[in-house]
Amino acid sequence: MKKYLPILISMLVLSSLSSCNKRKLKEVYDNTEETELLLGLWVPPIYLLTPTQEEADKRYAEIKEAGMVMAYSIHVDPNNMDMLMRSLDAAEKNGIKMLVYLMRYNN
Repeated sequence: MKKYLPILISMLVLSSLSSCNKRKLKEVYDNTEETELLLGLWVPPIYLLTPTQEEADKRYAEIKEAGMVMAYSIHVDPNNMDMLMRSLDAAEKNGIKMLVYLMRYNN
């Protein structure tokens, strides 16, 4: 049985690859051509590197220039929303979508 396993896997791979014809691929491409590719980063600039709005704007402009269009952020200090707002404002100015997780401390 073990000697037939590589042959079986090869046949499955080949059949799955050959099932798409050019017309079907073009149809899929045409339907997704206008879809935005959300290329992003997991950790945006840390707050210590963006002490002012100008610095935050520069960092997010660099991110946009690198081709990123979204960022995930974990906001760890619920008592200091200025840091978060600085990042959100800079991201908005540069057309970057943000997904923010607000940490909550349970004592």
